Amino acid sequence: MALPRKRNTRGPLHPVAALIALAFVAWGISTIVNSGNHQTETLAARLSTNNPNLSYSRADYVEFHFADGSDDDLRSDDSEGLFDAVDKFGPGTARVTRTTHGHSIHTVVFHDKTYDISSSSLDRLGGIIAVVLGGLVFGFIMLNRYLPDPDARAEAKSGA
Repeated sequence: MALPRKRNTRGPLHPVAALIALAFVAWGISTIVNSGNHQTETLAARLSTNNPNLSYSRADYVEFHFADGSDDDLRSDDSEGLFDAVDKFGPGTARVTRTTHGHSIHTVVFHDKTYDISSSSLDRLGGIIAVVLGGLVFGFIMLNRYLPDPDARAEAKSGA
């Protein structure tokens, strides 16, 4: 009767997982670098909720109609009190600071109160997390691939 073969615990390098890990690292580095390079512009915008006729229903979005003719909207969950202010005061004009490239809204001044919507520090933090997680996964893959198999080492000692 033949003895069962021992399984090799050290598998091959998983190229798909390694590429995904490297993509996370590259995306994280790109996000970190670009988070400081955003140029901003401040425009006047008309704010309104997306459904002002239904007073019994809370609308989901704050709509922005910018002076340059562009439009944008923001979910009430992300607006940090802006939706409540627009709902309370009604549609009105606001001063909006956004990025020139992606038109991400950063701050809104509405009725002399500033609402911070997003910031580049959140982008930077996301980039750092992506670099760390991608690096850990890639490191684990490489470490698992190139460390000697402890079972093979023990078998070599006992066989000698």
